[in-house]
Amino acid sequence: MSFDRAIPSSSASEFKRPNTIHAGSGRWSRVNWRRNEARTNSNRLAGPKPQMKRKKQKTQAGGPRQRPPSGAGRAGPARTSRRWISLAAVLGAIALFSGAIYFLTRPETRGSAPKGESPTGPPADLAAGANSAPPAGLAPESAPSGSNWDAINAGQQTNRAAADLVTRANALLASGDPKSAVRVLEEALRLTPDDENLHYNLGIAYGRSGDITNAEYHYREALRLLPDYPEVHNNLGNLLLHAKRLGQAEEQFTEAIKLMPELSTAHNSLGIVRQSQHRLPDAIACFRKAIEYNTNYWQAHFNLAIASLSQGSKEEGFHELQTVLRLNPGYKPAQRALDRIQAKTPGQGP
Repeated sequence: MSFDRAIPSSSASEFKRPNTIHAGSGRWSRVNWRRNEARTNSNRLAGPKPQMKRKKQKTQAGGPRQRPPSGAGRAGPARTSRRWISLAAVLGAIALFSGAIYFLTRPETRGSAPKGESPTGPPADLAAGANSAPPAGLAPESAPSGSNWDAINAGQQTNRAAADLVTRANALLASGDPKSAVRVLEEALRLTPDDENLHYNLGIAYGRSGDITNAEYHYREALRLLPDYPEVHNNLGNLLLHAKRLGQAEEQFTEAIKLMPELSTAHNSLGIVRQSQHRLPDAIACFRKAIEYNTNYWQAHFNLAIASLSQGSKEEGFHELQTVLRLNPGYKPAQRALDRIQAKTPGQGP
C-alpha cells in the first residue's frame, strides 16, 4: 500500500519521506509515520529552526551589514594605519635601493663641457680691440689629462694673450705709431691665425703705415674668413679708392651698403667714386644718403657742398658750407670756399 502525500515546496528540503512503504512494514510503520508527520507539522507551525537559521544566513550574506562587536571599530583604523605604514616603508626601501644603483652605475662626466661651451675646441674668437674675460665653467683641476678641457684651457689662455696684444696695438695706433702696431698685431696673429678681426686690424695698421699691398692682403684675408663683414668691405674700398682703382672700390662700397645700409661712411665714399667718375647727380644722392643716416657727418656735408657748387646749385652749396663750419669750425677748406662765394655775392653772408 502506498502513502503518497504532497509536501509543500517550502519544506521539501527539511523533511523527506519515502513515497511508498513496503508491505512488510505493517501497522507499526504507518503509526510511526503519522507520529513523525504530526511532529513535523507542529514544528512547521512553531517556525522550524532550520528555516530561521537559513534566513539569518541569508541576511548576513546579502542583507545589511551587522554591527561589529564592542571594540571592533577601534581596531579597524589601527590595522589600516599599520598597512599604510608598511606600504610606505616598502616604497621607501625601493627608492633608496634604486638611487644606490643609479649612483653606483652612472657614467663619469667630469671631462664634459659645461652648458653653452663647445666640447671640441676653444671658445669663439675674440673681437678685435676688446678685452675678454675668461668664460665661466673652467675645467676642474682633477680633470683627466688629455681631455677636451686641456684644449679649452689652452685656447682661453691664447685668446687672453692675443686680446692683450690687440689692446696694446690700438694704443699704438691712437698715438700715431702704426709700424709698432703692425709688429704687435703680427705677434697676436701668430697666436690666433684664423681671427678675422686681427686681419682687419692689420689692414688698418698697414694702410696707415703706407704699405698698401699688405693692407689689401689682410683685408682680403678677413673677407675670406668672414665674407659678410661690411666694415672690411668699406675699408678695402677706401684703400682701392686712394689707389685710383675706382671700379674695384665701387664694388666694395656697394657690397658694404648691401650688408649694412645704415653705414654712412660707405655712402659718402661711394659718392666720392661717383664724383670722380663725373656722375654728379649720383654723387649728390650718395652724399645726401650719408647725411640722412648721420646728420653730424661734416665730411659728407662738405662733399655735398662741393658737388652742389659744381652742378651750379650755389644756394645748397652755401648752406652746406655753413653746416660744415658749425660742426667743425676750424675746417679751413670750407671757410675758403665760403669766402669765395661771399666775394662773388657781396650781399650774402653766413
